[in-house]
Amino acid sequence: MEALQTRTLTSAKALLEEVVQHTLESLFFVEAVPIDGREAARIDGTEGLEVMIVIKGAFSGEIFMSLSRESACRLISQTLNVAGEVTNELLADAFAETLNTIGGRVAAALARANETFDLSIPTVTFGKLAASGQAPVKCCFQVEYGRICFSIFIGTLTPSLRGAP
Repeated sequence: MEALQTRTLTSAKALLEEVVQHTLESLFFVEAVPIDGREAARIDGTEGLEVMIVIKGAFSGEIFMSLSRESACRLISQTLNVAGEVTNELLADAFAETLNTIGGRVAAALARANETFDLSIPTVTFGKLAASGQAPVKCCFQVEYGRICFSIFIGTLTPSLRGAP
């Protein structure tokens, strides 16, 4: 059973890393380099934003994205060519859409034929960040403007991630 759980978490982590890397690179036109998930601790206590989305259906869970305010502003300024202050509203919209895209891609990759799923509307919280030490699957990426960290909690996995054919 333990080997199966390890394989499941490894599969989920590989899937999350692949989806996140592709999404970050295509939306923000930056190279996203995977780094050790323990790097999430480096953003602990900094001012930033956390975005969360809930997935329900053939599998259920939550995906969180955390990044410092400075990294978020620099990414948005560069990508959207924003001169001046980047507002919380712009950050919330941009990163909610980013996580919505990631959540949809993760759900689509895990779903099998005739399985359906629902994604919640992403919620964005601003404040001091806390690294999620309890997430079974964590990944972080270094981009030109800082670190972006992701955590995923999946309650019920599809047979493909459970190791079934």
